[in-house]
Amino acid sequence: MTQPGETDHYTVADHIRAIDQACGCQLFDAVLVQGKVPSAQALIRYAQEDSYPVALDRDAIKQLGRRIVLTNVIEVDAVTGYVRHDSRRLAQVLLRWYSKA
Repeated sequence: MTQPGETDHYTVADHIRAIDQACGCQLFDAVLVQGKVPSAQALIRYAQEDSYPVALDRDAIKQLGRRIVLTNVIEVDAVTGYVRHDSRRLAQVLLRWYSKA
């Protein structure tokens, strides 16, 4: 999700460019991207705060020399309505990915 006033209208490639610029180099060769869109209720909650899903711009990411790894590692917190990473699912994806390297 975008951060109001900080990453408005950022795409995945924009985030990658910002990381590259901050690091002064290409830090990674692949990017994990959430495949499933959050629930409508979560999207409405975020929109009320001027926060929106980060757009996946596949061609721009490929031009940056990155591989896209689509996965589903988020959950909506039942109490707050905010999207959070599911640490167990994220760890499973990273360990599976690492073991293939």
